[in-house]
Amino acid sequence: MKKLIALTLLLCTLTLLLSSCGSNKNVKIEKPENTNLEYWLLDTVDTDGLTEIKKVSYYYVGSFLSSKYQAQLDDEGQLVAPDEAVVYHISNYPYTDANWGSQRVARIDITDPTVYVWGVNINSTREEIIAAMESAGYKIYIDDPKSSITFRADNEDSPEINFLYGRSIYINFYIPTFAHHFK
Repeated sequence: MKKLIALTLLLCTLTLLLSSCGSNKNVKIEKPENTNLEYWLLDTVDTDGLTEIKKVSYYYVGSFLSSKYQAQLDDEGQLVAPDEAVVYHISNYPYTDANWGSQRVARIDITDPTVYVWGVNINSTREEIIAAMESAGYKIYIDDPKSSITFRADNEDSPEINFLYGRSIYINFYIPTFAHHFK
């Protein structure tokens, strides 16, 4: 009887895991019209024309500087992004039948004030950011009025967008099913 219960629990757990992995197989996050980014989340990227720089996390296959910027050397002799730049962090997730083995944008770091997304940039006011994000369908997820604000939409395919006032914008592909891959 104990073996039957254990086997049943194991099958239920496997079914739950497999069904949650398949639920987001064909995720597509629409690129906002009012942005001047080269790539958007989940875009398949040919990295040949991009400069690979020091990775920020082992979650990514690589971190690549937008083609508009010149990489710099840090004190350890590794290529890093300049103070004002756009960095695309590439991953192989999420897998689909159509993109197996392809490299896709999982996170975008923006520190260049000339780059805008949803019509705002790193120098936009808190009020401008909130108005732009709410009009795009996002809601405040985490709020620290002195330093940063994070947005998410209600749907599970929503990226997480974090504005660090006057410093940077981080846009993460962060779907709960794949949360352990992107932090």
